[in-house]
Amino acid sequence: MRHTRVQIDEVKNEIIDNNNINYIIDNFVMICNYNSNLHILSYQYLSSYDTKYIYALIIISFFSGIVELINFNAQLSIYITLLVGINNLVLGIVFNRYKELKLSATAQTHYQYYNSFEKLKLRINMNNDIQNSNAFLYKNIHSFIKQINDEITMLFTIRPNFPSKILNEYQINKPDITINNRNQVMYNRKKSMLFSI
Repeated sequence: MRHTRVQIDEVKNEIIDNNNINYIIDNFVMICNYNSNLHILSYQYLSSYDTKYIYALIIISFFSGIVELINFNAQLSIYITLLVGINNLVLGIVFNRYKELKLSATAQTHYQYYNSFEKLKLRINMNNDIQNSNAFLYKNIHSFIKQINDEITMLFTIRPNFPSKILNEYQINKPDITINNRNQVMYNRKKSMLFSI
């Protein structure tokens, strides 16, 4: 009877352990989904912003050039030449600001991190499916979980910041803080529209 009880306890521990492993793996998949979605949204937003910036610079430069050309041929006014010169100075300042923002490079970095999280998610799902077969390359499921955890930690450490527009649009990390008195602060975090975790 005692031998049977020990076996039942071992089975219970094994079931709890497997449930914890499934819970951890499900959380890994959720983290990958969440971050890959944020990175692709950031990529799309920054790419669109970059394109608008470039088109605005091209259009303003084009019209400035046409006005300068017409004034050069027709000799309409010296003030037009002055305005075109001021416009070109402003264009130079705006272009320098555009270069400082590095929109295209940052957008590309977000796309790379989107790919990284998607690949990691595929690896997690694949290894979860084959963990009980000979195709499973890791020593055991615990070593696999440790490696995935390390990879996610590394991605979190070096990933680029998300644009505040994306965080605000999907209400991510947007606290609602109210002060009741000098000693008590009420802190309620709004639910994200992107995911409900």
